[in-house]
This record gives sequence, structure tokens and C-alpha cells, in this order.
Amino acid sequence: MVFVSAEILVRPGEVDGFVTACGAALRHITEVPGCRFARVTRSVGDPGRFVVLSEWDSLESFHQGFYGTENFDRWRAAVSRFFVEPPRIEQLVDVLDRSTIGQDH
Repeated sequence: MVFVSAEILVRPGEVDGFVTACGAALRHITEVPGCRFARVTRSVGDPGRFVVLSEWDSLESFHQGFYGTENFDRWRAAVSRFFVEPPRIEQLVDVLDRSTIGQDH
């Protein structure tokens, strides 16, 4: 399982438009085989900073199923006009979770 985090900075005055565009375009991520979930989160302290979080079956399902595909192109076409700069993308894996707390590693 892999998590993908995309930090997006939205131009001032464009936040509502970005949220609306995300609402319509998020399906371009969630409909991809291997995507377990995707959500759009917003910073409490910086209302122009968003993080799109998604969970994937594997790094391959993200790279081969979404990144560089028509779904990726559709997602970017819908939301990229609101970006201050290109998103900062991170791919993350679990190290510890609730089920492993207190176990020897």
C-alpha cells in the first residue's frame, strides 16, 4: 500500500474555484483501478494550501494506472489553472500504525 500526497498552493482569490473543480475532477483519480481512496484536504492556518491524499494498492498502480495516463491529464486540466506553482508530490509508505504500536521492531 502506498499513499500519495500532492501539496497544492492555490492562487489568492481562486480557492472556491479550485474546490469546485476538485469536486468534479476527483473521480479521475478515484475511478482508477488500484486507487483505494482520494480526498482533498485544506490547511486550517493557510486557506490557500491544499493536500490531495490518495491511497493505492501499490506504487505501480499509481504510476502505471494514473500518473501519465488520460485520467491524470484530465485531472490536471481541470485543476492546474489554479496552481501558484507545480504541486509537491510525495509517495509514502507506512512504518508504524495502530496495529504495530507497542510491538518490538
